[in-house]
Amino acid sequence: MVISWTIMRYVVVALLFSFVGFYGEHLVLVNFKNKIEAEAKLQQEQSKNINLEQQHVSDATEIDFNKRLNELDLYYNGLRETPSTCTMPAVPVATGHSNDTTGHNLAADCAKTTLTLVTLQKWIKDEAALHDTK
Repeated sequence: MVISWTIMRYVVVALLFSFVGFYGEHLVLVNFKNKIEAEAKLQQEQSKNINLEQQHVSDATEIDFNKRLNELDLYYNGLRETPSTCTMPAVPVATGHSNDTTGHNLAADCAKTTLTLVTLQKWIKDEAALHDTK
């Protein structure tokens, strides 16, 4: 019987150490899980703020682009309505191979395309600046 009580003590002590070890590891796991959840919430908040800033940049760029596009339309429509003071002879009638694009429309189209490219470049720079500061 003495041997069995000694073995029982060893078993109880071993179980006690196992429980303490398990509980300690459980606490480490719980702390790690809480830390990860806190970091995830922080990252989500930062992502939300970045998305809001990006949306603000996009909205401001769109408003500026539309304003400048309207100004271009007014300018080129104003040119069309302004009578010419040129004393050059009239332009001859185009052949059937022409796509009926006048110089005026071509200039307006080029101006709009240039405005689009310049606005796109500005938007890309503004977006890149947001990521450089983060």
